[in-house]
Amino acid sequence: MMLMLAAFFAFLLLAAAGGAILWQNWQGETGAGGGEIGAGESGQQEHADLWVSLLSTLGGLMHHVSKGAEADQLRSHLFRAGHRSPSAVAQFRGLQLLSSVVLALILVWLDLWWRGVEGRLFVPALAGFGLGYLAPKRLLEWQVQARARRLRSALPPALDLIVLALEAGQTVDHGINEAARSLTRVYPDLASELTFCSLEMRTGTPRAEALRRMGSRCGEEEIKKLVAVLVDGERFGTSFGPVLRSHAHYPRTRMRQRARNRPGS
Repeated sequence: MMLMLAAFFAFLLLAAAGGAILWQNWQGETGAGGGEIGAGESGQQEHADLWVSLLSTLGGLMHHVSKGAEADQLRSHLFRAGHRSPSAVAQFRGLQLLSSVVLALILVWLDLWWRGVEGRLFVPALAGFGLGYLAPKRLLEWQVQARARRLRSALPPALDLIVLALEAGQTVDHGINEAARSLTRVYPDLASELTFCSLEMRTGTPRAEALRRMGSRCGEEEIKKLVAVLVDGERFGTSFGPVLRSHAHYPRTRMRQRARNRPGS
């Protein structure tokens, strides 16, 4: 019995450490890049890569649920949360499997410790497995909503920077690139999206198509409205400066309205 408890707690500690490292690694994906990596950060990155590899392997065991419409929808949610790795779906499935097993073991152990009735272990094991399978989905939904809020808050200053670039005689493409570079430290989420959009335009993708892809990747209504303004402006040949300056007032107005409507405000 003592050996089983020791093995269980060792497994639990390893799972918690791996989850923490994976969380930091996933959070790092939402940024637009960093500086030099020190020795400690390099070692931590090696551990993160090890856990990512482990989760990808576990996700491979769930190959039957990693394809089809459900997998495409999951990949879209992962993109909106900022996880752009090609193996993001496999990592997420592996995280679901790992959390399901860990939580099932926890509930089984608690039931054994509390009642000591081995004949009733199926119910807590099934409940733990189900809760562990759903927990990463709730976490992913929270990440999508949190990133959407960060994108909304970053949009007004990004528009101001693009307008300044246009008023200085630069093109829209250059304005988007300059806004991405200036917002990297303060608003890395929107900076990464603008950088990716700028890279697509540099590789020959038409501006309207690159902007539409950015709106689809973000899934945020304010970004889609900005994309519609830029695409319509290019289609009808209107001047971007006044249009964007006028459009910049709407996100700020909506942010103030949301702040007033919050409970307790």
